[in-house]
Amino acid sequence: MTFLDFLAVNPVFDLHRVRVAFPDSSSTAALKRVRRAMVSGKVKRLQKDLFAAIPAGAMPKTYGPDRFLVMLTLRPDAIFCGHSALELLGASHSTSNLCLAYTSGRRASLDLEGVSLSALANPAPLERRGSSRLGVESGDRLGQVVHLTGRERTLVDGFWMPGRVGGLEELVRSANGFPVLNFELVLRVLDAYASPRLYACTGWFLDRNREQFYVDDEILSHLRARRPASPKYMARHSGEATFDAHWNLMVPNVLLRGGEDVEA
Repeated sequence: MTFLDFLAVNPVFDLHRVRVAFPDSSSTAALKRVRRAMVSGKVKRLQKDLFAAIPAGAMPKTYGPDRFLVMLTLRPDAIFCGHSALELLGASHSTSNLCLAYTSGRRASLDLEGVSLSALANPAPLERRGSSRLGVESGDRLGQVVHLTGRERTLVDGFWMPGRVGGLEELVRSANGFPVLNFELVLRVLDAYASPRLYACTGWFLDRNREQFYVDDEILSHLRARRPASPKYMARHSGEATFDAHWNLMVPNVLLRGGEDVEA
């Protein structure tokens, strides 16, 4: 394999990956290979030990590599979540310059080429129950295998931390586009969180979309029995809200009537 062959299948890489591909190379030899490619305009350094292959016709100074592959190179155990999961699922309603992933390493953030990458700890309730990989699935990103939270997990995680999905409106509008939902998995994720607010938020969403997702009354009754004992806001700082007595929730007005604000 030549180094050009390596670049063709490794659009983002570090020196460790070069040494694995060329086992006879020392660390010094691996770095020399990369530096020669940088001089010829075939490789761009992103940070100390992180590089990107430059596609033909692209300008090194302005080229920005795929943020998902950057995260995957930095954190090989990345599980993409939040808005990043919505994007990989093909369901996001808007674009984002964030790249979010759960990892087992320390939490960290990196601003790179106009994109903010954040390595996040797994949700504490799931971590305590050994359920961090619940609702995680595999996908493809430019020929690379990626792991991400699936539709069911992303929906519940989104109600848990709305900011990570771009807010409640983005979550609901994106989830409205899901083709199907596995209710058994939704309940398993909710049970792992064991949060009355999450049972109510998810129940509200399924109740609102019962015809689209063919939600039966048994599922809704199960969720309603676990709603909060006292009224809860769907999320803090979500603006004016209307009380939904059925779910004991204060629902942001922006989520009602097809996304248009209503009088409280």
